[in-house]
Amino acid sequence: MNYRGLYLIGFCCIISILASCNQEKRMVSVCYKRSFPVDTVMPVQEYAVEEDAKLPQLFKLKNRLLVFGDYGMMNIYSYPELQLICSQEGPDGASRTIGEGKLYIEKQGKVEVYELENDSLVQTSSFAIANKVPYSIGTVQELRPDVYIYPDMYDFPGMREFHIMDTQKRQCVSKGDYPEDDKRFKRRRDFKVGYMHSLRVKPDKSAFVVVYSLLRRVRIYDKKGELCHDIFLENEAGNYKVVPKNASERYWHFGQFFVTDKYIYLLNPDKLGIADAEPRCNILVLDWDGNLVARYKLNVWVYDFFVDETDNVIFGSCWGNLKKDAFFSLPLKNPPFPVLPAKGGFHLKL
Repeated sequence: MNYRGLYLIGFCCIISILASCNQEKRMVSVCYKRSFPVDTVMPVQEYAVEEDAKLPQLFKLKNRLLVFGDYGMMNIYSYPELQLICSQEGPDGASRTIGEGKLYIEKQGKVEVYELENDSLVQTSSFAIANKVPYSIGTVQELRPDVYIYPDMYDFPGMREFHIMDTQKRQCVSKGDYPEDDKRFKRRRDFKVGYMHSLRVKPDKSAFVVVYSLLRRVRIYDKKGELCHDIFLENEAGNYKVVPKNASERYWHFGQFFVTDKYIYLLNPDKLGIADAEPRCNILVLDWDGNLVARYKLNVWVYDFFVDETDNVIFGSCWGNLKKDAFFSLPLKNPPFPVLPAKGGFHLKL
């Protein structure tokens, strides 16, 4: 009898069992939640801007606001004073994201990195994420040095939720499972359009979150891409457990979102896609353990926003009572948010 062969077989069986056990530990069930400890109506403070200003997308870099409007134009405002400093043509790109004081402008998988110097955007580096991308890879986030993560898109092959690219080694790992397969849809492209999603990396790089636009689904992963929390936020409006095949039945549940080391902030319009937009939105807050923290019901339609932790305030752009594009602020004074020590206070002035 070949005892060495038996030992080898036994060793392989043990490894297989351990691997199976580890795989079982990684299984995460969907957790259905709906109750927020803080659930309140919050009127915002609006700040008028020049008559023809368009404010659909904004980013904060240092003490400046970069506001991208129509026709590729970019306005630069001081923050928090909100004085218009200059208007200029912004860098061309299909998607824009921000991280660690840098602006990433992406088009067809090629990314240019910009930083703000003397009230001008200066390109400091560039890299290629993916090859043969027809239009855009969407969100670009740094997971660690030279390693970037981006969501799956409708024109990508395969059925993985996100992709991690090492730009030095030119190695890409695709991970994450969609909430369902594509069998209900005629084409995979239609399925991926219905399940469009984006992601953000936690500032300390220990985790990232995936948010679906047309489904009330939020997923939190660790830095290795292993699923930690899978949350479905139940609600009366369009409370579908899967995305409807018929586009006329789809609700726009989540739009822009912003993350800090403590919280995940989700813009939540809950608007039927074919319906007219009303001047109201919610901002939902979760922690990185998937716990619901707060729901702020706002009296404006929010375009974009960020969280200023120095003054403990949400700041963004909106359409509201002024009947035009405007900036807005929302102080976060309700528990369980900590009151951070202010540095000179929040002093918006025009």
